[in-house]
Amino acid sequence: MRGGGGNTAQAKRQEQALLGVLSEVLARFSKDRPTPAEHTQHAGSDVDSLLIGALQRLLERAHKNPVGLLDRLSNLVKVAREGRLEAPGPKKSNHARPNPTSKGVGKSETVGPKGPSRTFAQVAGEAKGKGKGKSKGGSASHASAPSLPLGAKKVELERSCWGGRLTEWSVVVDALEKGQAPPGQATYAPSKDKAEEARALAAAHGLKLEFACCVMDFGAVESSSPFVAVSLPCRCDGKLEFRKFGLLPLGEKLPMHPGSLVKTLDSKDLPAKKELVALRLFVPKCYVSDDKWKSFKAQPKAGVDEWRGEIPVHSTYGWNENTHKNFKGDTEIFLTGYIKVEQKHLDACLKLSGRHAVFVERLAKEQACRPNVAWYDRGQKTFAEYFAWLRDESKSKSCPLAFRVGGGNNLGLRVQKLQDARTLGVWRVSGVPEEWTAEELNQVLVKADWKDIEVIAPPQKRAQPWLIRAKAPASLVGVVAAVEWSDGFLLLQRAPQRKPQDVSSTRLIQTKAPPKVVLQTVEPLVATEGEPSGEVAVTQLDAGGDVSMSPPPSTAAVKRDGSPKPTSKSKKQNAGLSPETKRGLNKDFDVLETGGQGSCGYSSLAVGAALMRGSKLEDLQGHFASMATTLRVQIAQHVATHEADYRPDFAPDLEATEGADDGEPPKTWTDWVASLSRPRRWICQLTLKAGARRLGIKLVVVQKNNDGTWGSPVVMGRSQKREHPVVLGYSEVEKHYVLLIPKEGKASIPPAWLQVQQSDAISLSQESLRGSGKRGFDAANSVGSRTPVKKNAVRSSGVPWLPDHTPSAASSSSSSFKRPRLLSSRVSADELEDSSAWLPASTPGAASPVASSKRKKKAGVVLTPTKHTVSKHWLPADTPKSVNTSVASAPGTLRMRWARFREGGDEQLKETRFNERELEAYRRAAKKKGFKLFYTFGRPTTDGHGHRRERGGLCFLVDKRLQARLVASKQGDESQFLGLMLEDWFLGNCYAPPLQSQAVHPQHELCELFEEVLVESCVDGRWLLMGDFNEEPGNSCVAEVLEAHGGQTLRVRRGTRWDSQREVDWFVSNSASLVGVPAWEEVHIADHLLLNCVISCRDKDLNVGYLKMGPSWRRPASIGRKEWCELLEASFEKCVGRHDLLNMLVGSIDVDVEWSGFMSLLDELMRCAFARVRDFEVTETEARVVDASLRRLETKGQVGLCVLSYKGYKRSVALGATVSPAWFQTSKNSCGEVDGDLSLVDLAVLAWLSF
Repeated sequence: MRGGGGNTAQAKRQEQALLGVLSEVLARFSKDRPTPAEHTQHAGSDVDSLLIGALQRLLERAHKNPVGLLDRLSNLVKVAREGRLEAPGPKKSNHARPNPTSKGVGKSETVGPKGPSRTFAQVAGEAKGKGKGKSKGGSASHASAPSLPLGAKKVELERSCWGGRLTEWSVVVDALEKGQAPPGQATYAPSKDKAEEARALAAAHGLKLEFACCVMDFGAVESSSPFVAVSLPCRCDGKLEFRKFGLLPLGEKLPMHPGSLVKTLDSKDLPAKKELVALRLFVPKCYVSDDKWKSFKAQPKAGVDEWRGEIPVHSTYGWNENTHKNFKGDTEIFLTGYIKVEQKHLDACLKLSGRHAVFVERLAKEQACRPNVAWYDRGQKTFAEYFAWLRDESKSKSCPLAFRVGGGNNLGLRVQKLQDARTLGVWRVSGVPEEWTAEELNQVLVKADWKDIEVIAPPQKRAQPWLIRAKAPASLVGVVAAVEWSDGFLLLQRAPQRKPQDVSSTRLIQTKAPPKVVLQTVEPLVATEGEPSGEVAVTQLDAGGDVSMSPPPSTAAVKRDGSPKPTSKSKKQNAGLSPETKRGLNKDFDVLETGGQGSCGYSSLAVGAALMRGSKLEDLQGHFASMATTLRVQIAQHVATHEADYRPDFAPDLEATEGADDGEPPKTWTDWVASLSRPRRWICQLTLKAGARRLGIKLVVVQKNNDGTWGSPVVMGRSQKREHPVVLGYSEVEKHYVLLIPKEGKASIPPAWLQVQQSDAISLSQESLRGSGKRGFDAANSVGSRTPVKKNAVRSSGVPWLPDHTPSAASSSSSSFKRPRLLSSRVSADELEDSSAWLPASTPGAASPVASSKRKKKAGVVLTPTKHTVSKHWLPADTPKSVNTSVASAPGTLRMRWARFREGGDEQLKETRFNERELEAYRRAAKKKGFKLFYTFGRPTTDGHGHRRERGGLCFLVDKRLQARLVASKQGDESQFLGLMLEDWFLGNCYAPPLQSQAVHPQHELCELFEEVLVESCVDGRWLLMGDFNEEPGNSCVAEVLEAHGGQTLRVRRGTRWDSQREVDWFVSNSASLVGVPAWEEVHIADHLLLNCVISCRDKDLNVGYLKMGPSWRRPASIGRKEWCELLEASFEKCVGRHDLLNMLVGSIDVDVEWSGFMSLLDELMRCAFARVRDFEVTETEARVVDASLRRLETKGQVGLCVLSYKGYKRSVALGATVSPAWFQTSKNSCGEVDGDLSLVDLAVLAWLSF
């Protein structure tokens, strides 16, 4: 049986402290560490340098593992005394050392090259998988970040300062290896050696270029090397900093770099260095007037300036309002804050303690010992009398006042001598013989020089010793004393101060006037020489207004309203990917034609599934038609068997589709199922879904629209493990399908397609994605790029959910179409609920659900109502989605669909124009759908009849599974701002109307609101602002103000209105690297596009509660129920904790504290009852169980806390772990007191509920 080694934690702390002291000594008395050559040169002549070098090497190793530091130091001193110190020699090479991971060559293997000859790039590429630090798609030399020391932060250059001239390291290496000049002018090299290797490559290929490799300067760059030391801006874990870098030119000279941003000053130009000391201030509410309290809360800095007088204070910060209850049950309210002063003014500030009821003290960590304070008894005095008395005592004795929290006597004098601080205190006295009385104890303590002795409480068996209040002798130092005689001694211990209860703290926000915003105006252009120029000043409407929704009329012939649009094919298409990028993307796929004649979709799907699961293409050649026929039959049988899954998406075709259906178009569900087996029937989207589910694959359909733009890929089905999706290309012009075969399997599939799962919100129809099998499909452009710019082609009586103000130019293609048409944005009529269901019954102008259903029935539309299913997962995704749009009206707000964002995120809406009744109805609907609503009204106006007219209005819809709280809600004359904290992000929703003829400039007013929010709310973390600014980012005063606060504009770079080319909706963030690329969707809610982006949130540590196990308090079987109840009643009368629990329940409830008190009362009751079990006749086994329960000292049901990470907490919830105790509730009356006394019946019921 071997014992331990003492207190391991204390030993570690001592070794860490010793390590820190040694490091400081070496840094102060030693020079830079010499090189091995210098060691060898001075060996034998300079023993001190050898000792210092050995100490430095020892400390470097001890920083990694400080265990056994004292032993290693002792050995080093012993070796130095014996003169056996030697200089370190050169490091031995281990090139010949065998690889420990190598298992040798097998019997059938050879050492020589295998297969065809390989290039250097191939050999280097094979090495990327070796070791732990492998990276995808490149060798070790292509690393994107330098190898930093352990614990170093991730550093990357600030791209905004290079003007797009910064290039990734892997791109630079690839270009140099090919003998080409790399793009850009600078890169971030992983290390000094890699940068010099790149320079050698450029010299070997004879490249003449202006290019720089930036290397972190850790002191390893010699002055004689071609490196140039420059301070450059960089991002250190997302935070902007300036650090030293070494620039290595790859050519003859360096390019332009942002090193000029740093201005170097001499030390004499800097302010003198000051040694600052932090002090804590207390302002108790009971010692100041109400007016003084309110002014100090509103302006703490002004109150500090009044208190300090002529003493300079560097800064004040950290002000909070604190509330708690002391042990007497009295509520104490006080302010706490901090100031920083210079060391030379420290004593003067401490002497001001108590002036104007502001008390000051040093921080506990900066005090060598606690100050001597003589605390004075308040007695029956009021707080005003108590403070006036102590203030006079302070002046007469020239001692500053002191304040403490939690005690009844909370004022005292900070005296110089310890004897002067002797005051009455509460002491615990143990070791008193049982036969002594209070008078006898008093006599003994008086003879031991104790004074003013008063017995507070006699002993209670073993639970509590004697409690007295007395003044200790003058010779006593500390909190422990003793009185000894021949037969024993008395032990006196100072009773600790009771902890406050119901502690709460609120941060103070100083209400200071916001700084004025200086906005740069555009000055008119004035010709200085020659003839007067024709240029005029840029008007405000040109600079930022957004009034007209259509382009200005030209000087040519004016087109009349209502005339047909010209059939010109020169319409501007969506930019999308460039042809070079698209050709590079097509290199990852092979295009395969699988046949036509109405079966191209079936054959492509069948062949794609077979190839994905391992079949070879040469084995499938000639069997495409038979595979398509087989899949037709399988799909028809699958749909007939699973009618409930597909019938809700069925709707009869109202147009002539004899060619597409290979016969008469089906009118009923039965006819449609029968038509699936027709040999030349075209495939459709609903059939594709059935085929994907029947084959058990994930299907991705890439669409090419009629106008040449690329639609969003449609994803259906779910793939099995280790299988990649089947990709089909579909041409809307040719109505033809082809198969896209990934050349490298899953590695060729874009990651976005692998992450997207099939959504139940995708509307399916047998009318969309119809493929016939025609030839001539442009297979070279089968891979799409992004969502197209496409007008809404639906505006008819059959689609009542579209807004009335949909532009008329979008209704020319289907004005007579009487059924809802499927959009590529995955929204259809059966998915959006009627807005009347979300409005109160008495709302004027709301359409009736009955009338709406009659119109749909008359139009022949069969709609199956769909209901949003609330996600059952307690926690949302790790990357919430933020959606931003302007809805232009309350009905436009109601057209937004909750189910679009069920993966967890938020939704910001502008110009909602809600009245109070509409807002309450929308709030109720949002709550049912699983969303929290935050709203701010705009400033209303009146119409010509004097009726109230709502304007503006901002709305935040947040998934209730996310942590969100309101931070700011600002309403100007024209603009509005709404901000909240979502997880660890500050999100802002803002709106500014176009500048027309308002008295207040909307955009300037919005800038002032920004300044107020950023200053008052102390926004210092990540923030993301979204809004309808009615200004373009390149010419916006709003963007200039936000850039001054570190913001960066994020854009979609296209017109954000359907009938305008101006980009007036955009994002701004100070952490742009953590925000996804803004995207948009083709959803026609109003005249604005629907924008969205994805943000990354930090993992959080959560305090998770659990209930501790304890002894078993089960009633012994030998004791009857009646006798047990009588025993509990008798024991309950002797419990002291019941009164403490009643006092605890008065006032505001802290569940954790009161649950612990309740469990303590139960523990006391059961221990008292079990101690008397011996009075009954019980069995020997029951007696042993009772004794075992009494010996266990822990309290059953106490709350314990453990810290789990966000992901660990997510896993524990998914596994069904218990993470919170079963809390109880206590009813209260209007006075805040507990109704009646706590009876034994109530206690028994609570105990039954708890255990």
